[in-house]
Amino acid sequence: MVRIKKLSLSLLFSLIAAASSLSAMETLTSFNDLDMTNATLEFSPSTARTCGAEENAALFYDKEGFFVREDDNDVRVHGYDTDKFFQGKSVEEMARYAMIGGFKVSQFDNGQYAVRTQGALKGGGVGGATGGFYFGKFLTHFVCHGAIQVAALCTGPAYFATLAGLEGTFMVPIEAASNVVALGFGVAAGVATGPV
Repeated sequence: MVRIKKLSLSLLFSLIAAASSLSAMETLTSFNDLDMTNATLEFSPSTARTCGAEENAALFYDKEGFFVREDDNDVRVHGYDTDKFFQGKSVEEMARYAMIGGFKVSQFDNGQYAVRTQGALKGGGVGGATGGFYFGKFLTHFVCHGAIQVAALCTGPAYFATLAGLEGTFMVPIEAASNVVALGFGVAAGVATGPV
């Protein structure tokens, strides 16, 4: 969750108008009508995970970059201690990223902080889903065509005729079954590799 701390007067009026309508969420998530150049974003603890920092440390972002507030003390995060992905981003771009990604805040021994991307984006493991899909598809083909080979080998001299007949008969059902199994493996692997 992202909370906008300081707003310009026109931004405040547009937010009030948007909140009174039914399409407030569409307005807030699109950011098209918002002037966020002077806004300060506060990221929720679920979006900004702290490692080695105090529990009450909160991550903020404004036009100058990241800063961490701990016991009413603001510590500016240096540009070289932020992930390259975040460098040069506007407040609007950071708000959009916070909707789909996360931040990892680490504190050094000297009291300074570093901000990195959280790693897994919300929405599941795309690589795992792809790998699971192809694994399920090829596993189905391997098992089914292997069974056809074993059945054809058992016929002795009629091997080639049996193989051609069985492959011709079961080619379409095997392909359909491989797609169903592939989708099941893809979903399972995507959930297994996605964020918890």
